[in-house]
Amino acid sequence: LDTVGLLVRMRVGVCAQVAELISELAEEWPGTEYDLLHRNCCTFADTFAKALQTRRVLAVWRTTHHPPFTSA
Repeated sequence: LDTVGLLVRMRVGVCAQVAELISELAEEWPGTEYDLLHRNCCTFADTFAKALQTRRVLAVWRTTHHPPFTSA
C-alpha cells in the first residue's frame, strides 16, 4: 500500500464524515429556529466545532473580541 493512496483514502473518509455531520446538524438547526441571541451562526459554529472535537468557537471569539469589562 503506497503512502499517497493511503492519505487519499483517509482524506476521502474524513470528508465523508464531515459531510454526514453537516447533514445531521442541518436537521437539528432549521432556519425557522433562528434566534438573534441564542441560536445563530456563532452558536452553530460552536456546536459544529464541538462535534469536530476542536476548539470552541465562541470561547475563542469572546476572548479575542470581547475582553472582560473592567470597572472604572
